[in-house]
Amino acid sequence: MISRAVAALRAWQAQIGAGVEVVPHGAHVEDGGTVVLVARVGGLWTAMPCRVVYADDSPEGFAFAYGTLPGHPECGEVAFRIDRSAGSNEIFFRNASFSRTVDPLAKLGSPIARRIQKRVTERYLSAIAEASAEPRRLYPPAE
Repeated sequence: MISRAVAALRAWQAQIGAGVEVVPHGAHVEDGGTVVLVARVGGLWTAMPCRVVYADDSPEGFAFAYGTLPGHPECGEVAFRIDRSAGSNEIFFRNASFSRTVDPLAKLGSPIARRIQKRVTERYLSAIAEASAEPRRLYPPAE
């Protein structure tokens, strides 16, 4: 279960599951890697360049963070972590971020932006939960 969750996180599935396109397509999280996250917000497409500032593998899970680059409507960092609970098969997905709006148009929509961020965070969680779930089996098995 945790290996599926980690693989999904490494492949930017939290973002993709939240409706964000990751360019280049098929990118994987790697320390120093650069991607552009592309999202449709209010009928407009927004390009959000980012660079992975760290990626950390451990026996208990995986974590990474990315920072925004010039051209991103905000300035900040977002961190993601998947951990296995000690003594059980439970896994925990954590997301933390800090940012400030720098784009003048985004500043005008700041209250709306916060609601969008909350919705996107919920979608991150759903995407990782779906990716880490046991695959459904067909009964009887397909022949």
